[in-house]
Amino acid sequence: MRKILLLLSFAITMCAILPLQANAQWNGSGTGFALYNTYVVTNYHVIKGAIKICIFTSNSEGESEFTAEVYACDTTNDLAILKILDNSFMGFGGIPYCIKTQLCDIGEDVFTLGFPLISTMGNNVKLSTGVISSQTGFKNDASLYQISTPIQPGNSGGPLFDNKGNLVGVVCAYHAQAESVGYAIKASYLYALANKYKIPVSLSPNNTKEQVLTESVKKYKNFIVLIKCIKEHQPIDNKQNQPIHLYQMNYTTSDEQIIQIADDAFNAQIVSHEYKNGIGVIYFNSPVTTIKKNAFRDCQTLTNINIPNTVTTIEDFVFHGCHRLEKVFIPNSVQYIGNSIFRNCSGLKSINGKYASTDSRCLVVNGKLKAFAPQGLITYVIPNNVTSIGEWAFCECNTLTNIMLPSSIKTIENNAIAYCSQLKSLTIPYNVAHIGDGAITGCCNLSSFSGKYSSVDKKCLIFNGKIVAFAPAEITSYTVPDTVVEIGDWAFAYCEDLREIVIGEGVRTIGRCAFRNCSALSKIIMPQLLTSIKEYAFYYCSKLNEIKIPSNVVLIGRYAFADCYSLIKVIIPNNVTHIEESAFRDCKSLNVLTIGSSVFSIGKNAFLGCTNLTTIYCRASTPPAICDLYQDWNTSPRHITASFPEEYENIRFYVPRNSYGEYTNITISMYVDAKKKHIDYLNWYIYKEFIYAYDFE
Repeated sequence: MRKILLLLSFAITMCAILPLQANAQWNGSGTGFALYNTYVVTNYHVIKGAIKICIFTSNSEGESEFTAEVYACDTTNDLAILKILDNSFMGFGGIPYCIKTQLCDIGEDVFTLGFPLISTMGNNVKLSTGVISSQTGFKNDASLYQISTPIQPGNSGGPLFDNKGNLVGVVCAYHAQAESVGYAIKASYLYALANKYKIPVSLSPNNTKEQVLTESVKKYKNFIVLIKCIKEHQPIDNKQNQPIHLYQMNYTTSDEQIIQIADDAFNAQIVSHEYKNGIGVIYFNSPVTTIKKNAFRDCQTLTNINIPNTVTTIEDFVFHGCHRLEKVFIPNSVQYIGNSIFRNCSGLKSINGKYASTDSRCLVVNGKLKAFAPQGLITYVIPNNVTSIGEWAFCECNTLTNIMLPSSIKTIENNAIAYCSQLKSLTIPYNVAHIGDGAITGCCNLSSFSGKYSSVDKKCLIFNGKIVAFAPAEITSYTVPDTVVEIGDWAFAYCEDLREIVIGEGVRTIGRCAFRNCSALSKIIMPQLLTSIKEYAFYYCSKLNEIKIPSNVVLIGRYAFADCYSLIKVIIPNNVTHIEESAFRDCKSLNVLTIGSSVFSIGKNAFLGCTNLTTIYCRASTPPAICDLYQDWNTSPRHITASFPEEYENIRFYVPRNSYGEYTNITISMYVDAKKKHIDYLNWYIYKEFIYAYDFE
């Protein structure tokens, strides 16, 4: 059975309104005790993250409430010293107990005074008695005592006295799965903290006598105080009076079932996970400071989550695909937020807390809009303090028809406004100095651009001679202007109605994924001066049946024409030196292939799945080397070209007549088998008699 250590501050789950307002309610409480004059001791976890702390005292004159602040703390040992601020507080006077720094013996009688479970047990001080069970605490922690004293949530920060009335510890925790097992921080650690901040305290003499318990309680109880605070995090608001564990994270779901989370989703280890009484609870063995990449990705039933105020880092894609997530509160402890944390969270209504915009729709970190809550919006005006739209910030906001960018915007990052299927038009402010790759890709109903970088026909954004975005609505054919020198990454991707494209004579580079998934594209005319076709450039252009690759092209990137199912004939020009991995993979209609004379290497699986291929013309005088993913062909080349299917063993393979012997020489080549058996390497099958000498022009 796994052990769970519960800290004893008592936090009440309610809807706290932040920033602090007049009707804000207490959502945390614990116990404290007088140290000196206006100083009070408690546990650090009792007041961690508090935006308001109050101390309630009681004496013969009645109860009083005073405001306090954190004066000193030892986070390692869970200690805090508070200072009462109110001028009306006259001080505690003489403290009737001393600190004992010597180690207590096992079996010594001890007792504590505190305010456990105040919502049900009231605000009067409560007594609990027991003994020292061990001189070490949880997992042999030498800073703690184990005690048998019955303690409850709310006892945190209370004093632990011995039978001579000496302060021997500060109550901090109990064991959730064991009876009468509690823990207290040894008083020597409190003494060290007080000395560090020069707070006068008295040490216990060695000759003190045992005291009558009832007399000790009467003497000490007026020095025990109730601490209440309002904490910065906003707990889940659909339940009340539920204790919150310091090392836990609470959430709700639409089906009231636990969500699936990877073990490495946090910096802390998950020790227990349950869903009961309408709340999911994840318990940890230590405070959660980092929510790691993809931690809650695709948790599609998640509706609300309480991010602990121990969290400092939220990595990329943490809530990606949480369609039902409605509200999120970012605690003040958070120092770093990654990209795309709320990507495709279509149900998100509000983002509150640190970095939230005044309308609770945006997460803005140092001027960068990193996330957006789109639910219920058709039009949105980005706040004026935003200078940059971060990666994936508006991605897949499929209800938005209009996004208005303020003049303060200077940067639109990669994929910032991608896949907004209902977006109709977009105006780029004149202060924008950078537009990232794929910033506005996949917006299938986008009809026009205006403002800075807009082309004459308002169909393109042209940034430094590069098309970075295209407005595809109702466009079936398009001619790229001759002034363009590059088709940018993702520029025409997912233009599913585009059937014909003529690329202007000025273009030298077709970028990564430039025409990816243009599923209706059947005709493309490339310029003669084109030199580079980058990876995935025409991936899944399934209707493309013919291409003429210009003679100046030197590079065909990975998957550049993969899944072009209708492509029949390919001529790779003589200037190409390397055909990258899977460049023509699964071109199932490809029948005739010509490989240029300068090709000296062909990537792994470059022609895998080309099941109709019957004829290959290879102009290379030296058999091209296969570039294996796990092998550097420059240092150890393998003289095999590419990948061809077993069922087409009769591929006719034409090679230069002067190089015929080199292609068929089994001592240096793996094209053929000495016994006329086919070679099986990456699905290449060739028989020696199917290699033909050919006179190329």
